[in-house]
Amino acid sequence: MSEPTISNAEFLAALLGSNTKPRYGRPPPRHRLHEWHPERAYSIAQIVEALGLDPDSVAGDKVPAGPKPAPPVRSWSGPAVIAELQRRHLYKAALGARKHDVTCPWLREHTDALDGGTCYWEPDAEHPRGGFKCQHGHCSERNIGDLLVFLMMASTKEEKGKSQATRVVELLEAGGVTLFHDPEGDAYAHLPGGATWPLRSRPFKTYLSKVIYCAEASAVGGQALEDAMRLLEAKGLHDGEEMQVPVRVAHHQGAVYLDLGDPTWRAIEVTAEGWRIVPGPELQVRFRRPKGALSLPEPERGGKLAELREHVNVPNDEAWALLAGFTVAAFVLPRGPFPILGLQGEHGSAKTTTSNRIAALLDPRISGLRALPHSLEVLAVGAHNSFLLGFDNISHLEPWLSDALCRISTGSGFATRQHYENKEEAIFEAARPVLLNGIESAATRGDLIDRTIVVELPRLSEEQRLTQREANRRFDAARPRVLAGLLDAVALALRNRDSVRLSAPPRMADFAEVAVAAEQAFAVPVGTFLAGYEVARSEGAETAVEADPVAGAVIEFMKDKSFWEGSASESLKALPKPEEARGWPRSANEMASQLKRAAPQLRKLGIEVAKPPRSSRGRRWCFKNELHDALRAEPERKASFRVPRGNSSDDRELTPVTPMTPSPAVPLGRLNQEILEKLRVAPAPVHDLVNGSDVKAVEAALRDLQRAGLAFHYEGGDPPVRTWRATEAAA
Repeated sequence: MSEPTISNAEFLAALLGSNTKPRYGRPPPRHRLHEWHPERAYSIAQIVEALGLDPDSVAGDKVPAGPKPAPPVRSWSGPAVIAELQRRHLYKAALGARKHDVTCPWLREHTDALDGGTCYWEPDAEHPRGGFKCQHGHCSERNIGDLLVFLMMASTKEEKGKSQATRVVELLEAGGVTLFHDPEGDAYAHLPGGATWPLRSRPFKTYLSKVIYCAEASAVGGQALEDAMRLLEAKGLHDGEEMQVPVRVAHHQGAVYLDLGDPTWRAIEVTAEGWRIVPGPELQVRFRRPKGALSLPEPERGGKLAELREHVNVPNDEAWALLAGFTVAAFVLPRGPFPILGLQGEHGSAKTTTSNRIAALLDPRISGLRALPHSLEVLAVGAHNSFLLGFDNISHLEPWLSDALCRISTGSGFATRQHYENKEEAIFEAARPVLLNGIESAATRGDLIDRTIVVELPRLSEEQRLTQREANRRFDAARPRVLAGLLDAVALALRNRDSVRLSAPPRMADFAEVAVAAEQAFAVPVGTFLAGYEVARSEGAETAVEADPVAGAVIEFMKDKSFWEGSASESLKALPKPEEARGWPRSANEMASQLKRAAPQLRKLGIEVAKPPRSSRGRRWCFKNELHDALRAEPERKASFRVPRGNSSDDRELTPVTPMTPSPAVPLGRLNQEILEKLRVAPAPVHDLVNGSDVKAVEAALRDLQRAGLAFHYEGGDPPVRTWRATEAAA
């Protein structure tokens, strides 16, 4: 007996029991009998000679194996399967939507009398190898794997011998799933439709189960799923590339991308030329969507950012420019530093509503505003899973939280112990815009105040009030247009930023630069933002002094001095201690630390606090009142500052410390011009200058004039009233 396909004579010993089934799409081999002598023993050489095989193929008593047939090409594409079905006369007609009516390969009578009884559909993102279904009960358990084996496009041994975990990985790779990892070493999967999920996330596990069910009509076992996860993680970490996975906002090659959060994973690309909506599969960045993220509306072209002003409670142009600048800078600045927006006002001033409006444009979430975190770890997790950190109804910030918010706004990292590990750390690094609201400013430490934009919201009148339902309905109707206006403002900032030159860059200069570049979109006079920002920084300095007992004591101590020098111990004895002052230093070291913290705010108010290099007399502190001589020459030009007396609200007025050095470069808005015209006629107290305007707005305008060197105030009358008058320069 011999087989034409066999070239190695050693295989002839197993010919009688050989497999006669079709192999690799070929017909079964035909055998012919030469001779048979059961009593004789044949050597390999005798068999070669008897059968007429090539003697050169024999090495000793063995004939080397010839070339094996090439393995079949594994092609699961729709056209390849359809072509094979047509060759076998099993294809009937196309049903549309990539589905095809076929004849049941195992029993033709299942479908010959019933059109659509058996269906094959081509591969897609959810079905990497395609799908197969026969309506007859006898074949209901068969799937696409059985069909590929029948068509000899996959072997039975390969289909049945592989573990379920291996089959899951092959299905994902065949379906176009891309594996990669982020800089922190977490593995991700990018799906063909644009979705990006962490491998260990619930949405991706659900997707895995769906893929295996659609392909094999079976569920993934728990151990098989874990094995598949480990294999996928290994591929993503070692074979995949490293990529950033941002939340909501990304920056790539000079463009800003905003994740719309819709089911199709679309995003908005903003450049200096404008903005457009990019489909999910075409995105060059890969967004991550944490739990609780909500979708943004599709922007409606033609909208204006100024339309947002109708839905937030801001008192004047300066406050509106600060709020609008915050929203634009949140998108434009790639890694910060971001400002911290502080909204404050009495009950009924729409603080929470205004905060929710901003959050709905920047990063809508199920829980947009939250309570303060109780630990650094909770804050870090919130920053990792949100683009905007919003905290509602804040009354007090602990020192550790104040410092942590400063690090969040500038992009510093956090390290906490990895759960269930003894020596491992979990690293969180993020720069996020922060929003705080409360009745009073919760920012009292100097470093946080320098980063905070405080906007005072006026109380709503009875005529201005709306039901929450009506207010939300109006805002939801306007939100697509407002979002389009915000995107136009972002494009304007990208276009103009390189041409902005600030003569005296303030703290958070990047934020100021972006806001000035986009100011045209705010619908306010040129220079309004810088004027409002200067006033906000000045008010922040006064707030810091009011909250710091040491700073207040320095002001009182230096009110009649131009210079003082002494050690930290001497300053602890010399400075007047307020009654029941919380936070008063108890040692020289604590006094030195608090003087160093208060120095920036005191400098804004005209008092220089410095610590020269160590000398033979030791390390000394110097207090210098730079405006003391000027006050003695012009005693009527005085300014008052409130100094706290412990926990008591009965604060006292101190004079004659003058605030910051006048800055003639400060631009003035419309309200400033109107007030200045009145002061040129005659001095007046604040209540005489209101005339229908908000008191806070008038006070802010007066501070603008003061910094421009055009107005000053003094205590006059009985009882003393703060009265404002124009300077000679203004006249």
